[in-house]
Amino acid sequence: MSLTKVTNSMIEGSPINVLDYGAVGDWNGTTGTDDTAAFNAAFAAAYAFSATNGSFGTVYVPEKAYKITGRILAQANAHFEIGASLHPVGMAAGQIVYYVSQRTTHENVKIIGDPAVDPANGTIGIKVGDTVAEAGGTAGAASRSRFLQCFATKLAYGAVVATFSTKWMNCWIRANTTNVSIYAPAGNEEINDTFFSGGNYGGALGDYAFNIGDPSFASTNTGSYGNTLLFQGFACDQGSFKVDKAISVALRSLYFENPSNGKCIIVGTDGESSTVQNLTIENCQFRTADYAVYCEVESRDFSMAQNNFSAISYCALYVPSDIYAYSYQAGSSTSSFTLAPEVHTGQRNTTLPSFSSYTNISQGITKGRQFTATTNSDGILPNALLDDGSTLKVETATNLGRVYPSPTTGITGDQVGNDFTFATPSQTKFFNAGDAIVRSTGADTHVLSVNYAGGTMRLKISQTVAGITVGQIASVPSASIV
Repeated sequence: MSLTKVTNSMIEGSPINVLDYGAVGDWNGTTGTDDTAAFNAAFAAAYAFSATNGSFGTVYVPEKAYKITGRILAQANAHFEIGASLHPVGMAAGQIVYYVSQRTTHENVKIIGDPAVDPANGTIGIKVGDTVAEAGGTAGAASRSRFLQCFATKLAYGAVVATFSTKWMNCWIRANTTNVSIYAPAGNEEINDTFFSGGNYGGALGDYAFNIGDPSFASTNTGSYGNTLLFQGFACDQGSFKVDKAISVALRSLYFENPSNGKCIIVGTDGESSTVQNLTIENCQFRTADYAVYCEVESRDFSMAQNNFSAISYCALYVPSDIYAYSYQAGSSTSSFTLAPEVHTGQRNTTLPSFSSYTNISQGITKGRQFTATTNSDGILPNALLDDGSTLKVETATNLGRVYPSPTTGITGDQVGNDFTFATPSQTKFFNAGDAIVRSTGADTHVLSVNYAGGTMRLKISQTVAGITVGQIASVPSASIV
């Protein structure tokens, strides 16, 4: 009597097992069989299954360690047993380990790079969606893919998202140079409806836990890369969350601590304009950083509400340039904002302000919240905080203006052009953009922006002076010599 070994693929309706296509899974950290071809053969078989069944088959990956030397074209569903792992070895520079090119679901995919090789090599763990040339399929075909409890670490990029409607639930993509990069390859393949929930995206080896609008990847899209992006319920410690070229982005219940560049959330890119709109940041925890939220450029319709701050040295929100129609609600803070105001509201306009656009105080400032009037043409923004007992700094012609808790005097330093360098850098904490300045020499002016870390600020007019004094414009005639 003869016996026939039954393989998984012989059982009708069963998943396609990579072991049946030649995978061995014997990687021990030094040696092992190259399983790249076996994985691609299994995925090709699962993809072909759809031709007769109308839906993708599923590739099953048993709990073993697999050596991978090139790209796996993951064009079908996949289920990795918990403990199964892919290990890139000898990859070409910038190679993708696991490329998702079809609308599929992937569970427990685990990729572990070599920290001595893969971060510098540019190795990408999981990439979903892109152009026909790279994916070998149709642009946008990988949209609406799902990733459940996936894991990628010790790579240059843990995951790269380049299509729309992807969902990432309870994934651990951490300790990569950039944990997650998100970009739109073209105008017809944007990143709309992107969703990350749960898991962990911390321990970044470089600057970014997330980089939305990552310029490292080529794009022909000259406008917004997409809209309706939601991120909630996970940690981003040791890396910044960069938001750029996106509309309607919500960051909720995220944890930030000790980012490498001192900025937990970075909005926009210096030199660009109006690249971020409808950004909401709420119920987040910010710990041990220079800035909680740092805007490189203006942001439209920005909302920051009831977050928690601990050991944030400078600002909860720093805006070096114009910001439009935004609200800030003070949250809880412990040992924070010791070196700067809680909110810095900068502007770039170089003309002296008149505040003429404000017809009443409530149009510019309300308790704990700021809304900029749409008719504001001179770019002077009121501070976002109005506490009981604080005084309003006013412009004499209209008797309207911005929050300023108390005058500060006796500040010295050197001014060259519009830039003033403080003799005592820590005294920058007394200043905010829009502050009125009464100077010991020359005409009065206003502050454009303050560099708290650098100990400098930019003023509205260019004139060399020996010192300045801050006060309320209404109480000090413009001709006074202080």
